[in-house]
Amino acid sequence: MRPFVVVATLSAVLTASLSTGTALGISRAEVDEACADSQEAYDIYRGARSDFEVAAVALDEANAELDDAEYQEQRIRNAFEARQEEKVELSTRVESQAVELYMQAASGPSMGMVSLSSPSEALTAYEFLRANADQSMQSVNDLAAVSSELDRLGVTLEAAVADLTTARDVQQEQTADQEAAMTSALGAYDDLSDRCRELQAAYEAEQARLRAEAEERARQRAAAASSAGSGGSGGGSTGPIIGGIICPFTPGRTHFSNSWGAPRSGGRSHKGTDMMAPFDEPIYAVASGTVSTGSSGLGGNTIWLSTSVGSFYYAHLSGFAVGDGAHVSQGDLIAYNGNTGNASGGAPHLHFEIHPGGAGSSAVNPYNAVASVCF
Repeated sequence: MRPFVVVATLSAVLTASLSTGTALGISRAEVDEACADSQEAYDIYRGARSDFEVAAVALDEANAELDDAEYQEQRIRNAFEARQEEKVELSTRVESQAVELYMQAASGPSMGMVSLSSPSEALTAYEFLRANADQSMQSVNDLAAVSSELDRLGVTLEAAVADLTTARDVQQEQTADQEAAMTSALGAYDDLSDRCRELQAAYEAEQARLRAEAEERARQRAAAASSAGSGGSGGGSTGPIIGGIICPFTPGRTHFSNSWGAPRSGGRSHKGTDMMAPFDEPIYAVASGTVSTGSSGLGGNTIWLSTSVGSFYYAHLSGFAVGDGAHVSQGDLIAYNGNTGNASGGAPHLHFEIHPGGAGSSAVNPYNAVASVCF
């Protein structure tokens, strides 16, 4: 039997009952009682879970600040570099005009300006020299203005670089805090009794079901109040429960928060759940289907898993355990957790998406679906 199936057998049964609408009414007090035989580990686990949620919110804010700092720094740098090019062009022009004026002035006496055949010819020569002098002065003024703007942009760029450095430091600190909380939770989870794990998982599944049902009722009320209707999940939604899937990780070996809709670089918003786990942690097929492997700048090593209940997108993988086009059964090992793509240098995690209508359809928030099977 696959390793995560052993851990989650009773939990899966309870979750299946919950997904069919049976209200088991598991309370936090019942979970606390079941975990009394491993109280110290349970306290550490719950505290670490709470710390993880706090760190996740702080990390989302730090990511947004970092994205803004990167944008501002690049915008100012582009302006600075454009002014540098303009200054070089103007400097070259002023130098060329200065040489030209010098040569004209030097050739004046040899021309015998006073011996020009008529006063009108002398006036024409004078106007020509004055026009060239005025043009040269305009170039000098332009050069002075660009130099002044370049000095101002240089100071602004230094400040933007400092802000960017600070934003990166904060983001790294928040990432480290989140990783530390996850590591603490993983260690404590291993020390929980089987009964504690089972009821904890069942409680999380029920809470996910209740959230999903409340959101569906709210969606239906909104649709009834408007002939147009919204027809989808908003930024605050935690998403539907997708029946018949399992956790992409061994339950208890991943931690995550509801980051759906959080701002991302390039003006994007987050369209999945970032599931943190140790580097190279095994990743499984959440349902039976066909694997399509790929690679991209954003997602790094990726998998699309096409199944009868929808398509599932796995990103930032460190490597694949199956080949492109492979047919897999639910629970088969398909990949390993990593930080490839735009997650490079950050904490290893799985970016997980659910597309109920297939790979070309809109994504829905996976949070409730994975919360119901992963804790």
